[in-house]
Amino acid sequence: MRSNGVLTELEVSSDVEKAKHFNPRLSELIFATTAPRDEKLQAFARTLTEQNTGTGGFAVNIFAWDDIQLELSEESNLDICHRFYDDFFINYERLGITISRILCVSIGVGDTVDTGYDLLIGKTPSPETPKSFSGLDYWKGTYFIANWNDKSMDTFPLSPFPSDLEQVFRSKRDAYIIAKWLTETKSIDNLIYGEDEEHSKLISKDEYQEFLESLKD
Repeated sequence: MRSNGVLTELEVSSDVEKAKHFNPRLSELIFATTAPRDEKLQAFARTLTEQNTGTGGFAVNIFAWDDIQLELSEESNLDICHRFYDDFFINYERLGITISRILCVSIGVGDTVDTGYDLLIGKTPSPETPKSFSGLDYWKGTYFIANWNDKSMDTFPLSPFPSDLEQVFRSKRDAYIIAKWLTETKSIDNLIYGEDEEHSKLISKDEYQEFLESLKD
């Protein structure tokens, strides 16, 4: 911890020498500083790295505030930003704004994919009063699915039945497959907040036969 806001070559060299005596041995030594990026200091760190690694030692890297900001801006590190700077983020759900995600879902029978859908899956914000069903609260905390191919949309419960999706998909078979996909998904919230946009669901020929049998009932 330094309070002068400047990291010097002398300080880096001193800490590198001390780090050589660490147990267990280091593979990398990182200096993180709020000071702006210094090209000369970066070059000095590269020189130290070449000297150290040439004798089986550790690499030396310097993360200036520019580098730290770049890392924090990566989507994979947003959890860190929320942990330390949560007040700087807009909580859309708290504002009553629906959260959703566009997904491409490919479906089929056996080993063959024969149909693809562009879907919008989302969730309305939870009501401020738990278990309240009056007024707009009736629709809060509700999951919905929109089929952009057919311009159709409906809400659905967790572990939906095919009949819950028949207003969204013209094909009863496709409603059956999508319902299975949603039911087998461990968390719809993770589906919405996740990074994967491409999904697929294939049912077996036996499952397809069960579906055909259900149409006779």
